[in-house]
Amino acid sequence: MEKIKSALEIALEKTNNLEQELTAEEIQLEKRERVRPMLAKFYKEEIDAEGLWKILKEEEDQDLLNQTQLFLVESLGLKTSEEQFKRRKEGILAIETLKEGGNSSFFEQVLNQLNTLQQQYNQELEEIQEQLKEMKEQNSGVQMRPVRTRDGRTVMQLGSDLDQEIKKQFSQRIAQLEELYNNRFKQIIDHLRQELS
Repeated sequence: MEKIKSALEIALEKTNNLEQELTAEEIQLEKRERVRPMLAKFYKEEIDAEGLWKILKEEEDQDLLNQTQLFLVESLGLKTSEEQFKRRKEGILAIETLKEGGNSSFFEQVLNQLNTLQQQYNQELEEIQEQLKEMKEQNSGVQMRPVRTRDGRTVMQLGSDLDQEIKKQFSQRIAQLEELYNNRFKQIIDHLRQELS
């Protein structure tokens, strides 16, 4: 005769079956949630790359290493400060040393490309801003123009049309520069993402 199962036994069996049926996406999500507290400490500078390395060394989970690196890579941006970029780079490289068959030289090379791209962007942005400053200085004396007031008098007033037009042109140049460099930056980040997937 078959044993009748209690409601608790049936519930436990269903729970076990559900746990076994976790999808790859759910596993990745769970790992990402495990990474967040570690990286929060890292971002708050409570731990450095070595501290992150020590925590992850105890985990011995290659997927968790990849998820952590992926978070660090995704936190990089064109406007990330030089100090924060350096910290994240050190973190990514430290984690890479924990991986079986790690490729630190690849990551260092790609991260150096990103850093160079950032420096080029900042240099070109500075040049554009300097040109804007020079244009404003050159055109400052030319902006006097006659304007009729409400009471019918004509007075000389500094015109802002030229200044606004210059600002508009330079704003467009800056937007184009930013778009160009953001696209380049994104391509390199996507390459890193593929390597970590």
